[in-house]
Amino acid sequence: DRHRDAITGVRPEEEVRQAFSQPWTDREATALVLRDGEPCSMVWVTRDTLARQTFFTVHTRPGEGSDEVHRHGVAHGLAAARQHALDDGEPGWSARSGGWIEDQRHFAALEAHGFEPVRRFYQMLIASDSPQIPEQAPPLPDGVEIVVARDEADYRRLYYVDCAAFAAQCVIACATDERVDARVALDLEVGIAV
Repeated sequence: DRHRDAITGVRPEEEVRQAFSQPWTDREATALVLRDGEPCSMVWVTRDTLARQTFFTVHTRPGEGSDEVHRHGVAHGLAAARQHALDDGEPGWSARSGGWIEDQRHFAALEAHGFEPVRRFYQMLIASDSPQIPEQAPPLPDGVEIVVARDEADYRRLYYVDCAAFAAQCVIACATDERVDARVALDLEVGIAV
């Protein structure tokens, strides 16, 4: 979707590659859905043992997201969530899902399986040549500076702030040393500057 690409700056194939490189992606449960031998959908499943939470979403190709595909995708995600809880053997597991607001079939399938809406997330877009964008950034308040994270110490500080800021809606339990260690190692490996 060109609007999403413009907002995120990430092409869909890079998005998939990035999703599969995350340590919490469940590569055994994430599935490609075929119709007549051709891919029509994907169920992306994550497993967070720290939060005891499974997150999954059903992505469909435009025009191919039938009610049936979504129902089966949600059922597959829930089966993965059930298996995560059984494998862990500890109580307190939950399943979460989400998607683009335009994908009403996905939300209908989730509600049919007992999910309830929790929050809505917006991404917004402005053209880079908009007159609303000032020529120069406004001055920062006293004592405030912007630092690009380039080393392990900066990454750690960045992730702890990020987790605190999104604690109420975070899909993963990220504010732990184990989670930060995994994320910092991954970002240093691929050379991401944030």
